Amino acid sequence: MRRRYPVSRSSKCIAVLALVGFVPVTPARSDDRPAGPRVYKGRVIAPVMTAEGGGAEWLERTDRDATEQPDKVIEALKIPRDATVADVGAGTGYFSLRIAKRLGPEGRVLATDVQPEMIRQLTANAKKAGLRNVERILATPADAKLPAGKVDLALMVDVYHELQDPERTMAQVRRALKPNGRLVLVEYRAEDPEVPIKPEHKTLLRQMRYEIEPMGFRLKEVFEFLPHQHIEVFVKDEVKGEDPLVDAEGFPTIRRPGWAGADDDELYEQAGFARLFSGRELDGWDGDSKVWRVRNDAMVGTAGRAAAGDAALRSRAAFGDFELDLLWRLSSSDASAAVGGGGESGFAVRLDDGVPYAAGYPEVIAARRTGEVTIGDDAEPLRAATDTAKAVVLPGEWNRLTIRRSGDRVSIAINGVETTAFTSPGKTEPSPVRLQPVRGAVEFRDVWIKRLEQGRVP
Repeated sequence: MRRRYPVSRSSKCIAVLALVGFVPVTPARSDDRPAGPRVYKGRVIAPVMTAEGGGAEWLERTDRDATEQPDKVIEALKIPRDATVADVGAGTGYFSLRIAKRLGPEGRVLATDVQPEMIRQLTANAKKAGLRNVERILATPADAKLPAGKVDLALMVDVYHELQDPERTMAQVRRALKPNGRLVLVEYRAEDPEVPIKPEHKTLLRQMRYEIEPMGFRLKEVFEFLPHQHIEVFVKDEVKGEDPLVDAEGFPTIRRPGWAGADDDELYEQAGFARLFSGRELDGWDGDSKVWRVRNDAMVGTAGRAAAGDAALRSRAAFGDFELDLLWRLSSSDASAAVGGGGESGFAVRLDDGVPYAAGYPEVIAARRTGEVTIGDDAEPLRAATDTAKAVVLPGEWNRLTIRRSGDRVSIAINGVETTAFTSPGKTEPSPVRLQPVRGAVEFRDVWIKRLEQGRVP
């Protein structure tokens, strides 16, 4: 019989937290099952850490507060104090007890684990801390025991990479989430080879999107303040009838034209987009020929070559409300580029090279390009150099940039993830699109634009 959980009479949000390494244990292997590590979409699934194998000691290690900063993680997620938090894979209660203390008597923690020994230790720790708002639940490998449609936040800290059946488990998590629910994954960065943990316990953000988004989620934001881990926030994606990610290598080639991007020209045309660049010549554009040229179907601009100091390439056509969709790539390791609407009413997105991937990491190991939004030509920058922008840009590869302006509202997305949105204090009359290298060389291709109905955000 399926276990039912009482629901508080007050309106409470439920958050789910799945913690380090304690997820459904691998079932016994039948004789005809191949030996060796399991692989999911090209990623080797890590073995599950068990209580008997030293997992309990690892969860209570002395340096964990410094490296995983649980209080800061909980604060960043902005969990309401009257929330009901289900801590799935709670282990010894490292996060459960901290969340219970933060919530206070109005909140409640449902701490689950599939290992009886972990539940035993968690119970002892909760009793020692004097916490009465922690409910312990022994789950099973086949059933996460999450109440359907009641969960506001599902957090897995160093857990997802150990899921032995990712699709089955994540389907249960998605079913438990409310329509506006969030999924938060904390995973060790495979992008940084210096992170001190075995490779099978690290993941690439690109790979995570490749796996998670087809399951019915969409990446919303990323926090990078932890020294070794990504904090990846996904939202439940209700969009129907869209193609999933093609493959990890080709990412981002996802979904529909516009906000998330697509590879098929016909899809853009059907969606009302028009090309701004033919791929053969700079017809329809004005700029210094010393700065701009066409190479391999891309517009290439090199900073520092403009005779009069103006390196911008401007479209002859002007646009009021629009959605601009293009691919860009920095052509050299010290290059930067700016793109956006020209004139005093325009804006630019500056992508600066050499910004550390996370504080404390050598730039040669983890350099990233970040976003910086400027309103007008000389205005004070409005920074979009968020952790999300740092994380979603693919260094040295083609990246998709989408800029949407509707009235005085501007939104910018990199690789299908919104990295900034703001209200422009400048004018909103039509202006040309402006592409401008800042340092080094930058390439642009597949430049599409769609005129929007005035004042209407699609």
